[in-house]
Amino acid sequence: MVDQSKTDGGNQGWSDGSTPSEAVIETIAKETANDPLELPPLSNAIDPEALDRLFDNRQGGTVTFCCCEYVITVKPDGTVAIHER
Repeated sequence: MVDQSKTDGGNQGWSDGSTPSEAVIETIAKETANDPLELPPLSNAIDPEALDRLFDNRQGGTVTFCCCEYVITVKPDGTVAIHER
């Protein structure tokens, strides 16, 4: 399992001004060694705007969903964890 968080030096957290949905895309791109633009739309797996709204105040719960052959978990502390299904 790869655990990409706001503290690991990468840009997978959204404390840098990005959104949770952007962090998810960057995490998948990093794990798959692909350009983010080469990935299928995130909206094929989850509503990106709803995901971002859930974490607007960082009071949302944990969200887990499948995308691009991976299980993605997003937490309100900025953590985006990814592992293969």
